Amino acid sequence: MQEALPALVLNSEALPRQSMDERTSGETNPANPSATSGISDEQLMLAFSKGSTSLVLRTRTGKVKDVLEVEEEIAPVRGEIEQMEAEQQTLEHRVTFATIDLKLAEEYKAQLSSPAPSVATQLRNATVNGFRSASESLLGIILFFAESGPTLVLWLAILFFPGWMLWRRYRRIHALGTSI
Repeated sequence: MQEALPALVLNSEALPRQSMDERTSGETNPANPSATSGISDEQLMLAFSKGSTSLVLRTRTGKVKDVLEVEEEIAPVRGEIEQMEAEQQTLEHRVTFATIDLKLAEEYKAQLSSPAPSVATQLRNATVNGFRSASESLLGIILFFAESGPTLVLWLAILFFPGWMLWRRYRRIHALGTSI
């Protein structure tokens, strides 16, 4: 029975196998021929192993002992097939990240003649800026009194009566001083 089996199936170490890291370390660029050859080698080994196992399964003699012996010998090859399929999927889904340093610089070139705006445009712009400035200052005053007004009213109410009393006393003293 063993004579009917291909030598590579019985001795799977004869296949040139490398780990995926040895074969593709830094070789994920599709433009890199060694990276694409790593993928095609993986596909070739996978197809060969599948073909070898299907050939062995087709050449069964029918004896139970022989079938069990063949199944025991094929089991490691099936494990290697699954490993190669996983490596192939990993290679197909690998992504390469690149860093690009890009520096842009714009050179300033002074223009020889820049047309000045007309007098009418300058007057219009000055008028618009004047109204804008007036409205902003009016709004600033209104906001000041809206923000500080309640505080000012409170302090005026607190200081009004003492101030009024002092004012009356001052007027009396001056009124008496001038009458004497």
